[in-house]
Amino acid sequence: MQYPTIIEAVFRHYTDGAEDMNLAQYLKFSKECGFLDRRFTKSEITTIFNQSSNQETKVLPFYRFKDNFTHFAHKKGLTKNDIARQIESYGKSIYYKDIVTCNCGKASSMNSISGGSSRAELPTMSDISNKSLNEV
Repeated sequence: MQYPTIIEAVFRHYTDGAEDMNLAQYLKFSKECGFLDRRFTKSEITTIFNQSSNQETKVLPFYRFKDNFTHFAHKKGLTKNDIARQIESYGKSIYYKDIVTCNCGKASSMNSISGGSSRAELPTMSDISNKSLNEV
């Protein structure tokens, strides 16, 4: 089984498993991940979303979501990798919760995940083949 990256799990968490993110979800993500502050306002986040989203449907697909890290980094005075690490740090609990529930909402018992044994073991970060931050 191929596990999603932590960043993808965060994206899927805020989109309720959908392929695209809307503005309300994007704003909630930005606030809860700690990007929203006095210098990086709701208005600026909305502008970044509108510039990156599909102009007809007003939604943001995952690949464009990752592209926005550059905008966040510039506004926050950080690097793109710093932004990715902040999202990963925030998203670890989301990531492991989604693995247990078989990736975004498909509830499954612990027995089915562990192949029938009474004790399921979650993969460690070293077990999971995350993409490098440069691919983010």
